[in-house]
Amino acid sequence: MPQPSNGNTTVTTPSPHKEEDAAAAATGAVEAADMKAPSTALCASQTHMQTTASTSVSSSQLNRDDQNGGGAMGPENTDGGPGWEFDASELFSEYELFEPTPYRIYVGHTGDVLALSWSKNGFLLSASMDRTVRLWHPKRADCLSVFKHKDFVTSVAFHPLDDRYFISGSLDCKLRLWDIPARKIRIWTEVPDKQLITSVSFTSASGEQIVVGTYRGMCVFYSTQGLRIQKRFHARSSRGRNAKGSKITG
Repeated sequence: MPQPSNGNTTVTTPSPHKEEDAAAAATGAVEAADMKAPSTALCASQTHMQTTASTSVSSSQLNRDDQNGGGAMGPENTDGGPGWEFDASELFSEYELFEPTPYRIYVGHTGDVLALSWSKNGFLLSASMDRTVRLWHPKRADCLSVFKHKDFVTSVAFHPLDDRYFISGSLDCKLRLWDIPARKIRIWTEVPDKQLITSVSFTSASGEQIVVGTYRGMCVFYSTQGLRIQKRFHARSSRGRNAKGSKITG
């Protein structure tokens, strides 16, 4: 992993195409909300920047392998045993799903990075304990824009349809909808009971609704237009250690 230089934190993006990467990112957000965030480095892999063909093995490619007697999946078993043998290293080597070195390393944050979000057009947002959100793009080595907050930024999410907007959640209990071209907050609201925000997300591909998760286990649903509360509930157990609420991590 690259070492930080000049006092800056260097952050590495996990590949978003593996379930374990998503689980690791969620775990990092949980630990960060407890102010025990891991030291991170943000790297964009080359395969992630190529948004379609190089990110996954298409079904048509695998179908052609099937027709040709197995391909990377191995030949069909004719002795009555399992039909296929899966060799992951051979499959990944054939289709070049992963690159051995980072495509780009971004440097700029002065605190640990707690959350990342990719837009549909390949822009990247990073939220940090240095109280900022930074905007990046794989074709540019430098940060494109900085969005300042009043406390640690624990979660961030691009609008699923419009790259000009994103939402952020912070330990100052505020949900913010940002206008990137204008470089300012379009609208903001404070979570009920002034609970610390640990997760934010759009609930669907349309981007019409937002859900916010808090440290005490409350989920609050907002309309994107006007940030009006639609409903809320607590994620908690009837008894035991989670009776008062379990932290929402995404």
